[in-house]
Amino acid sequence: MLKLGPPYFDIEGVAVMSDAHDDRQFYYVPNAPHIAVDDQGRPAIRFIVLKDAHDAIIGNSDDTESLPAGEDSEDISGFLFFDTVLSWPDETLNKVRKELSKRLEDAHEEETGERIEIEVQLAPLPYRKGSVRLTMLDKTTREIQIEPELGPDGEPLTEPETETVSAWVPFAHTPGVPSLYGENRAVFQAKLSRKAVKLLYGAFSGLIPASVYYDLQYVGQMQGYNVSVSADWEQVYDFIQKRHGVNLGFFSADVEKTTTEMIENKIINIEAEVDATETDIAVEQQMDDFETVKSDLQDMVLQTFFEPTTNPNEDPDSINTLSRLHGLKTSWAPVGYSRRELSVTELRSISVDYTVRRAVKRRIAPQAHMHVFFEDLNVTRDDLVTVVDGNDSIWREVDMQVGVNGDFERNDINQVVVDVQYTKTLDLEPDLEADPDAQWSFVFETGEERFNRSSWYSDDVGTNFFYRYRVFFNGSGLPGPASSAASEWRRIDSNVIMADTAELFERQDVQIQAVNSFPWDRYPQVFVRLRYDDTVSEWRHEDAKLLSQNDAIFTTAFRQRAKDGIEPEYQLQYLRNDGESITTAWEPVKGDIELILSPDPQQMEVRVIVSPATRIGDHGFVIVDMNYEDVDNNVSETVSMMFTADNVRLPQTWKVPWKDPTKRRYKMSQLIIDSEGNVTNTGFVETEGNTQIVGTTFAKTMTVQPKMIGPELGPQNIDKIMLRLKYEDAANGVLSERMHEISAPGDVPSWTVMLKDASLREYSYELTYVLNTGFTQSTGIRTQSDNFPIFSTALPE
Repeated sequence: MLKLGPPYFDIEGVAVMSDAHDDRQFYYVPNAPHIAVDDQGRPAIRFIVLKDAHDAIIGNSDDTESLPAGEDSEDISGFLFFDTVLSWPDETLNKVRKELSKRLEDAHEEETGERIEIEVQLAPLPYRKGSVRLTMLDKTTREIQIEPELGPDGEPLTEPETETVSAWVPFAHTPGVPSLYGENRAVFQAKLSRKAVKLLYGAFSGLIPASVYYDLQYVGQMQGYNVSVSADWEQVYDFIQKRHGVNLGFFSADVEKTTTEMIENKIINIEAEVDATETDIAVEQQMDDFETVKSDLQDMVLQTFFEPTTNPNEDPDSINTLSRLHGLKTSWAPVGYSRRELSVTELRSISVDYTVRRAVKRRIAPQAHMHVFFEDLNVTRDDLVTVVDGNDSIWREVDMQVGVNGDFERNDINQVVVDVQYTKTLDLEPDLEADPDAQWSFVFETGEERFNRSSWYSDDVGTNFFYRYRVFFNGSGLPGPASSAASEWRRIDSNVIMADTAELFERQDVQIQAVNSFPWDRYPQVFVRLRYDDTVSEWRHEDAKLLSQNDAIFTTAFRQRAKDGIEPEYQLQYLRNDGESITTAWEPVKGDIELILSPDPQQMEVRVIVSPATRIGDHGFVIVDMNYEDVDNNVSETVSMMFTADNVRLPQTWKVPWKDPTKRRYKMSQLIIDSEGNVTNTGFVETEGNTQIVGTTFAKTMTVQPKMIGPELGPQNIDKIMLRLKYEDAANGVLSERMHEISAPGDVPSWTVMLKDASLREYSYELTYVLNTGFTQSTGIRTQSDNFPIFSTALPE
């Protein structure tokens, strides 16, 4: 998966990013939009203008401020047909590959002293969603009121004044659909008013405020950190409204400045903390991460409160390669933006979650001015513009075009069939034998194919088309609910028909992987299960994989109905090295990547409860002291809890931050003094567990949990081992004995003794090894006070 972080590369003017897991996989950012060309090198663009509009504009070409007759009319005066792509030249990408390979080869040689040939993979950014628009701006003026200066008494000292300001406001939008794969081709058919035609005529002689801009969303993986962002989003919106009062086009740097002001003025508060459980980042890098978070927040503000639009100005000189590389980090691009209108409900729904647990979505907005298109093509207005006499003549000049927007290879598509009817009224079952032209069928085997049909126009029908499309998938490939998908018949008033496969189905990619700090020593394997249930089609997809330290990533992909609202679910089973396991509940997959964290809590919580049978009276108390030591990890925690008549029925909690969850045992002592002065003192006793019940009865309870470790008995010619445990308190008349017969290593049944004196906890034990020959060997009688004794199955020397 794409890595959202350094290192970044700038090679041959192409910005390149690396992969989070594969050192030989790289991704390049898109080129600026430019006109596509066919196999013969012909540009995919047609500019057709009605003669009366053309003559009026040409006759008024010297007067750029006034409007020629009819210029403010919304009647169609022309059409602009063109395809844009974001591709880089093949020779440029080949140079980038060679340079990346060379850098890896140099690094390998420097590290090992051996030079090997390394082949790298270079791909576009992994786009998930996107849109594209042709937008034109109109220069307008408005008056703003300047508030008068107020005196000490609140009365104005000056008269109110007004100031006239000019601004660019969008007046024409033409949407397109980017392919989101390959060269990211987008097809445009722009219906032009007389004003729009005049604006585009100006593009042949220089900069005009009309451009194509893409708004693309891609997915990558970011280093983990925890961040708290608090803000009154209605106050934020009010602040932005004062800064950008109307839908004006402005540069993205304005948004950065606005966000910085809100942070400085405490309208937005950010607190950042590195999450050491998910990343190897040193704590001293926290400030760098804070700056990263601030940049990400600026991006969130940009995406939430603003939308890309045409930048009416040339890119400033400061937008150099370095700035564009910085834009990769924050997904900023040198484009124009306008303020979104948001309702109060939308504002209250805004939330910021920077606890990184999934893939992060980012946006990039490549943009190019129309005049750059014409300069790149090296054409004049006379070369490109076709002037026709009337509306009907326009359609006789252009072909009817049919295409498919879909990634055939990635989505395992075999072919797409598009059926078209050019008629006023749809015929659901046309007689193709009697009239072959009643319905045209086009078969696509790649997304790059285009079918054109000339001489199609009829005065009776106009530009009225009906179309449907059917997608057929390969038999053995991406799993999905059906082998095909089909649309209903649709009506379109255009000569360009684009069938979008994303409207019928979606490819769902899921990646589940363990974080770098996952404790593989405690959980050598993790079993991942995934399921997806489509109740409409009654199709179920299941997949599973056993992960280990050397293979810690689970990936799967399948096809689902478009926008079905059904999320796949996953379940984890952590397999411990002692044979036990921890199974999680089924959780929905919220993004393209889910991270597997340690199932161990980051702190141990011990709840202490006083037994209801304990009577301490009005003046008695219970003191519980606890101590946790992990010398290897330099952890030492102590606590002292006091229970009196006021709080004896309320539990108290001790939280211990730990570094090694396998070290769960701690020492605890109870000191109980009742109102009559009776004292019970256990001293420190080793114990474990998240709940401790204390009081007189439990203080006088001793539980011993023996464990046998070592080799199996059979190879040592041992028939069995007899473990004899004995506790004796002669002064208080307490005697307890237990005999265990052991046949294999492992836990031995626990032994519980009720004491008279809580401080007397020493007991004796003896191990007798019974051999297959009938002879025995014994350790002799020994004493100890360990609640968790460990004995060996090996014969004593």
